[in-house]
Amino acid sequence: MASVAGHLFAITGAASGIGRATAELLAQSGALLSLADKNGDAVQQLVNNLTDNDVFAYGRQVDVRDREEVEAWIAKTVQYFGRPLDGE
Repeated sequence: MASVAGHLFAITGAASGIGRATAELLAQSGALLSLADKNGDAVQQLVNNLTDNDVFAYGRQVDVRDREEVEAWIAKTVQYFGRPLDGE
C-alpha cells in the first residue's frame, strides 16, 4: 500500500463511526486531514484531540446535503492548508 503521509484528505461524518475511525487511522499514518460533520462540537473535539498529538487537522460543521456548505468547507480547507486536496 502506498504511503499516505503528507497527503491531504477530506472526510465527512468524521465525528463518529467509520468516518472517525478513518480519520484516526489516516492521522496515525501521517496524513493531513480536513474533517466535516453535522455535529460541530464533536468534530472540533476530534480536531483538538488530533492536533494535541501533532496531527495537522482542520474541522468544520457541515451539512453535506447543502452544496454551498460543502463548497465553503473545501474552499476553507484549501485556504487553511495552502494547497488543494490530493486527487483534485
